[in-house]
Amino acid sequence: MNTNPRRSPAGVLPPARRFSHGARVRRRGATKRIFFTRAFARASSPPSARRGGSPSPTVALICLTASCRRHTTPPFFSRRREDYNYPLYLNVLHYNSDDIENANARAAVQLAHVAYLYTLCLFLLNFLGTVILSGGGAVDGVNVVYALFNVIIYGIVGMYAFYCGYKGMATRNGRLTDYYVYLQSFFVLFQLIASSVNGANYYGWSNAGRAKRSEKMADFFLGWTFFESTMWTLGYLLGAAALYRVATTRKDAMRSQGSSGYGLRV
Repeated sequence: MNTNPRRSPAGVLPPARRFSHGARVRRRGATKRIFFTRAFARASSPPSARRGGSPSPTVALICLTASCRRHTTPPFFSRRREDYNYPLYLNVLHYNSDDIENANARAAVQLAHVAYLYTLCLFLLNFLGTVILSGGGAVDGVNVVYALFNVIIYGIVGMYAFYCGYKGMATRNGRLTDYYVYLQSFFVLFQLIASSVNGANYYGWSNAGRAKRSEKMADFFLGWTFFESTMWTLGYLLGAAALYRVATTRKDAMRSQGSSGYGLRV
């Protein structure tokens, strides 16, 4: 006959454990934190308090608060993974420049964000101008479809590039910032070409002759050409500035912090 109260009889399943493995780990961690907090508080107390065996209440409270803050603050993206706030109303990504601790990196990401929004507005302006010119008969109607495709493609790919730059800076992931550098380089080159060429839905500086020869809406076509060309020129200058800031911030951090800098490959 089994007289051991901890051993279940044959054919009887053992009782369920009171605490799961995760709960036991958390309890042991809390016990260790309290032990070390008390030990530190006792060592930091004045001699009179140490002889009595009890630490100073003020020192103990400060140490306990610091310990709780240090051990209960979750990592960056575990804390933010459900805080989807970007873009506005769509809320498919998380973006908050305050999440970036380094001031230079934060400024670089903010400039990259401005460059992305500016370029997206340029594509929208190109679409609007193409609709007006197509409605007046100055350009073919199929160019409206091309302009709309450009808005959609850049809206998605440009957002991905910007998010890679932001997340790479926030988590010090050099591979993600590399993605931003590559894609942003392509966007800058595209804007440089768009500010110069003519044809289809592109109205660069060389489009002035085409606008003058137009039989319909010639004055508006010429004015829109100069306006859009100027905007594209400012766009690739702004995009190049953002690209330079992100690239140099990565290099400076990598030189100053070694393998722990923003050049870290993970």
